[in-house]
Amino acid sequence: MPLEPDEVRRNWLPVTVRVAWELVQAEVAIDAEVLAEAREHVFRSLPAGISTADAEWLAGLLARDYVDRRRERRYRRIALAEAVALPVPPDWRREIETRLDPVELGVFRFHYGAGVPFSQLEKPGEVDRAMLVGAREAVRDLVCQLDESGELELERLSEADLDTFISRVANVPGEGCPGPVGLLSKSGELHANSCPRCSRALLLVSKGRLDRDELFPRPVDLGGRLDLVAVLLHPDEAPHAAAVAAALGDGAIAAKPDLWLVPDADLGRIRRNLAELCRRGRPPRHHLRVARLAGPGRLGRGVLLGPLPVRTIDRVLRSPWGEVGALGPLPA
Repeated sequence: MPLEPDEVRRNWLPVTVRVAWELVQAEVAIDAEVLAEAREHVFRSLPAGISTADAEWLAGLLARDYVDRRRERRYRRIALAEAVALPVPPDWRREIETRLDPVELGVFRFHYGAGVPFSQLEKPGEVDRAMLVGAREAVRDLVCQLDESGELELERLSEADLDTFISRVANVPGEGCPGPVGLLSKSGELHANSCPRCSRALLLVSKGRLDRDELFPRPVDLGGRLDLVAVLLHPDEAPHAAAVAAALGDGAIAAKPDLWLVPDADLGRIRRNLAELCRRGRPPRHHLRVARLAGPGRLGRGVLLGPLPVRTIDRVLRSPWGEVGALGPLPA
């Protein structure tokens, strides 16, 4: 179910800032169209009724997913529910920051909060890798200590899951965040000093990486629909991948070397082309799978937006070899 217009408006600024930040981190050249596509992908993928805190966090995961789709044509499932399974106490970030030394605070704010790798935090003669690793352990220990009641069961988490939780804590915004106009005021700058969200927004705007007008909500059409066909080729038939790709046409998106997604496919033409390949056994029909799924989504600039592509891939992966129901029977 798509987000309601009021949910889009409520989450607009946090999502926009997080999306722009992730695009910059991934060294993607941001223009209005790229930002709009990445933001639309996020809003199409977020579940209805989501809180602003969870929407902001998931926007980071989904923005990186958009980059993967755009740059590598990689379509993968994002476990949204698992990513926000644990509630984040809103006062923990401030409590943690008061109990860390300068190196630990830097690790908490920049490594956990902004995703900066250790290689960029090292300072020759001042901060080395061993100090950063030790500071990370201190942060982990402190966070687990805060769970005195054991209600969150942080001690049972793997290091990766604990680090994900700490990253969410480090990204909790300050109270009373200003709007786009107040962000550039003196009081807005003062607020940004202690707010991860507004600090990023101010930095992005001041450095010219984000137009302040993009922070004002505007209507987004989330009602478009896609009709997707997924075609999977057996690994043993890799020599025939180029022929299958040619049979599918220029509109096919290679999600993997042996898997293609075709939006709004001309099924008749595809069937004729694949039928000719199967007659020659290149590949044989029992080494093909085809699945078709329609639903909300849109084709951007070579990027399929929304969760439908992953659902279609899941369906074709679950189909038996030789199942091409979307096309009708292919010849032996």
